[in-house]
Amino acid sequence: MASGRPDWYSSVSMHGKFDDKYIAVAVDTLGHMLAKMQGEKLDETLKTIAVDDDGIMKANLAVQTLPAMQVRPFYTELANLMIAKNCETGTLKLLTSHSGQGIILGGYISTDESVSMSAAKVMLVIDNKEVFDHSFASLEAFGLTSFDIYPVALSKYDDTGFVYCVTFAPLFTYEFSFQFYFYQATGVTRAVTGIIFRADVPS
Repeated sequence: MASGRPDWYSSVSMHGKFDDKYIAVAVDTLGHMLAKMQGEKLDETLKTIAVDDDGIMKANLAVQTLPAMQVRPFYTELANLMIAKNCETGTLKLLTSHSGQGIILGGYISTDESVSMSAAKVMLVIDNKEVFDHSFASLEAFGLTSFDIYPVALSKYDDTGFVYCVTFAPLFTYEFSFQFYFYQATGVTRAVTGIIFRADVPS
């Protein structure tokens, strides 16, 4: 029984087996158990697991075999690109563009004219790849009016009052650039307006 302790206290000597020898388990001055952690390499040699100055164990995730790893990037403040362009017939008109790495956080492109523009197209190119190229009429024909079914939605289609608008879901990521275009094969020069929200990953 330990001296100076109540009757229900007892002293115990803990040993661990290393090879064929039993060695007493070490503790620090506060009685905390000490341990030396090691890992076995492919060549069956043991390497001591490293910790930093705070005793936190290090890990190199880059060399691990993981089925998937999700990393949320840090974005800069929200920025917007205003669109106000006159688009001529038969010309692929650049509405707005941006260079950098980040995410498109939504927006819209619309037009309001005195003649039908149902055949006019809105195009989106990301990292030199065309990801969207549809006319107002095709969006209407396929019923693409909600983000539940398509990441670009036709929010206004009035072929009597000639008001049209497409909106973009906040999910398009870009590695180095994106561009929005407008094209109409026939008709008259018309005004196209809109706004695109985006946020970059700091370089």
